[in-house]
Amino acid sequence: MAYFAASTPELAATIAETKACLPAAHRMRPIQDEVVSNLDTGIERIQNCAFCEHFAVAVSSRSANRVRLRCVHHHTETRNTRKTELKARKRVETSTQTMSCKFEIHIRQLKRRGEVWAIGWSPHQEHSHGPNPDPPRYTQHCHRRPGNTAAVVLATAHRGELTYNQSARILTKEGLHLDSKEYYDLQRKRDSGRALTKEEQLELLFHPLEVRDFRVRTREEYLIDNEGKRTARIARDIFIWSSEQIRLARRFVSEFIWETDATFNTNDLKMPLSILVGITNTGQTFPVAFVFIHVESVEMFRWVHEQLTKLIFYVCPLPHAVAGDFAAGLPAAMATTKEQVAFRIIEKKEGEKANEEETEAVAKVRQQMTSREIGNCFLQICEWHAVQAIRKRLTITGGYPGEWKDLIIDLVWSWIKSPTEKDLKERREQLLAAVDVKEATGLNEFYRTKESQFIYVYTSKQANLGVRSTQWSESYHKVVK
Repeated sequence: MAYFAASTPELAATIAETKACLPAAHRMRPIQDEVVSNLDTGIERIQNCAFCEHFAVAVSSRSANRVRLRCVHHHTETRNTRKTELKARKRVETSTQTMSCKFEIHIRQLKRRGEVWAIGWSPHQEHSHGPNPDPPRYTQHCHRRPGNTAAVVLATAHRGELTYNQSARILTKEGLHLDSKEYYDLQRKRDSGRALTKEEQLELLFHPLEVRDFRVRTREEYLIDNEGKRTARIARDIFIWSSEQIRLARRFVSEFIWETDATFNTNDLKMPLSILVGITNTGQTFPVAFVFIHVESVEMFRWVHEQLTKLIFYVCPLPHAVAGDFAAGLPAAMATTKEQVAFRIIEKKEGEKANEEETEAVAKVRQQMTSREIGNCFLQICEWHAVQAIRKRLTITGGYPGEWKDLIIDLVWSWIKSPTEKDLKERREQLLAAVDVKEATGLNEFYRTKESQFIYVYTSKQANLGVRSTQWSESYHKVVK
């Protein structure tokens, strides 16, 4: 009986962790005529069991309704399917993995049971060699090795450009490994047109970040078909930050402000990149976090607030203010969360004081609405985005000569920069008088209700470190592209 090199505690722990991730039924040997859903599932079932026993099997023969699998150490010599001469195919002083092991198992269709696929055993149910303490070394199990996917993705970029030794040195620096056979097989896979899967692409992004002390979190959703069944799982948003960013955020963003703004054309998947920015006590900016997003939605902003709270601000006060543009998702996310907290407080107070009228409870609660996700966070709107939104509205409406439109924009800036409430009232009246009735109504209905979020007389009273726009965040757009 042949034996392999002894295992190490670290290797044993890694293998035990991999086994724990397998289905419980797959960790035990299949019973005679155990039914499987299809052929591929049956092969996976057998390989999982073989891995748990520290062996590996390979397909020995295949027909339309039967597949035979044998131990990878089955033969006494190599198969030589190409019929090359011995002197041309066998290297001197080399060995093969042949050990004459008779272990065999098969998967076949049972006609008597409606042609279902089932696993069957041969008389040879035991191996003639000892278990391999490192089963991921088998080709059939190499994908179970930690970091193997990231190693394949990275080495694929090297294949055809670097030798194996050059690639191996780069992989070693990243804490990865790929043997020479796997490396040179990448050329064949690439030439066959094999494209990287979405999982491999994400692994290519995540692994280099994680080995450099970055944290990565994803917000995932399932795609549902018309029958209500899950068809795929997709990553909607990706949140990235490092230990140093956490330290700076706790020191300089807590009880102050962070800005957010998104930029485009930073990746092949066309996912916008939202950059969260803070300001130090010396007036320098730093990125709090990076978020690849699907769209600036309510769900995205709420999820980002949850990550900030759970991972950064759980040991210190939350930021006092958030500065953003007119994207609908951010204010909606904050409003929705505060409303939910309001209802929870209402229920509590109604339970304590049953005789209290609901309208009074609502009025009191709305003045005290807080939440762990949003806190008493003040939403500040970038004044430049406010002016651009009004300019776009005037352009679409039309009817204003060029010089008159410029005059209106000057009045808009004057209105936004009002230093006192008295000046605010006067400048607002001047602006409304300069536009037609329809535009004046729109300004009153939409922008007047938001004056506290972008007019200087109000924003200057907030703990926002003098921030009045998202310019700090936008200055990173050029850096990340």
